[in-house]
Amino acid sequence: MLRAFRYSGGMLQDLGLPPGARGSEGRALNAAGHVVGYVYYPDNRIVAFIHDGSSIRELGTLGGSRFSDAVAINASGLVVGSSVQQKAGVEHAFAWTASYGMVDLNARVKDLPKDVVLVAGLAVADDGAIVVRTNGGLGLLRPRK
Repeated sequence: MLRAFRYSGGMLQDLGLPPGARGSEGRALNAAGHVVGYVYYPDNRIVAFIHDGSSIRELGTLGGSRFSDAVAINASGLVVGSSVQQKAGVEHAFAWTASYGMVDLNARVKDLPKDVVLVAGLAVADDGAIVVRTNGGLGLLRPRK
């Protein structure tokens, strides 16, 4: 059983688990001390989380699927990762903020080349640029100013 921890001031802080979860894994930390990763359950669900320094919160999944994983967070709290898109049954990149929740980046990117699928968010810069894995390689998404 894995458990996500934060190390600060010479102390390990167990980030805790949502009710019913069996374990967790932390994947990234921002300067504010927010941790992202995933929690897993006995029924094999895996759900992305954010820990804000005091409590853990699930981020959800795309379309009610059984899988999401948060892998990066920037200074403003923009989280990226991947989730299985329930309707299509394939993995899609997502972005999440507290104000708008989880969104499928495939539905948000304008003029995405035909047949290109954004599979996973891998990194996010403080200016909002997102590195993604696609079905054809790596890509860089830049926010419009």
